[in-house]
Amino acid sequence: MMEIQHFSDEHPLELFENGVASFAGEDVQCHLCTGYLFIHEAVPVYGCRDCGIYLHKHCAKLVAQVEHPLHPLHPLILDIGKRENGWRGYRCSCCQKTPGDVSLSSYHCSRCNYDLDPECAALVPTMKLRDPSHLFFLFEEVGISEGSRCSVCGDDFSGTDSKINSPIFVCAIPECVHALHLHCAPITLPETVRHEFHNYHDLVYTKSVAEGGHWDGHYCDACEEKRDPKFPVYYCMECNFACHVFCAISKELPSLIEAYENDCLQRGASLDAFLRYYEDKLPRMRSEKEKIETNLKEIRLEIEALRGSLGVSELSAD
Repeated sequence: MMEIQHFSDEHPLELFENGVASFAGEDVQCHLCTGYLFIHEAVPVYGCRDCGIYLHKHCAKLVAQVEHPLHPLHPLILDIGKRENGWRGYRCSCCQKTPGDVSLSSYHCSRCNYDLDPECAALVPTMKLRDPSHLFFLFEEVGISEGSRCSVCGDDFSGTDSKINSPIFVCAIPECVHALHLHCAPITLPETVRHEFHNYHDLVYTKSVAEGGHWDGHYCDACEEKRDPKFPVYYCMECNFACHVFCAISKELPSLIEAYENDCLQRGASLDAFLRYYEDKLPRMRSEKEKIETNLKEIRLEIEALRGSLGVSELSAD
């Protein structure tokens, strides 16, 4: 019998491969994601008969706390969302989804009122972009909320197939909802590139292949995934070869970002953003300093007390 000790319950949780039918008489909710565990489905679950705590097997892997680059100032604590007066509402600071769209649980920072749903907390950003007003992280795939729009072009991020949409930059500054397509970022994209899958000719940055009357089935010829025909591509008209902007410049992107950031620094444009980004570090460092000073004071008092008792012992011996 497999058991785990989970932070959600004081007792070990037992694994039931055949689902809640193994031990429960009715459909129940997962304690973390609040999704229903149906008695007629043989979905592996962890459960405690004594406390009535049930978890999907995959939910049981969620940790109690994470350190995430989207919110580097403080650790994010898993909040199951349950309150005496109902469930806590939140909006994921990455994908902008609400608990109705995703898990009612979130990784939460109470100091900054910052939330990441479990799916976004598991995402790893690939690159960072320091902008004069924002601190962006690039995600190659993220399930953005329906109705969320790019802060630059205004196009809706969502779609029936998330892979149609370009990778997006999401701002990491608390309570900032700015997000933008890769091709809408302020970095300067090259007019032409050479791609390893198309060495015959240069690929030209084109706002839309439909703009010139060309049609190629709306697939990227580099990664062979769907693409949105409204979005820019790198395109060879002669060979009818089109690929996502990200697929075309992924290797050059770090140097393009570095060039943009260096230009910002030279113009002094990014100073305000850096100040905003680090402004919360001072109170945190002061708080840590006060804790250390308090601990040192307690240690000094203990040392003095030990010295005093030692002196009394020596006098007694004399």
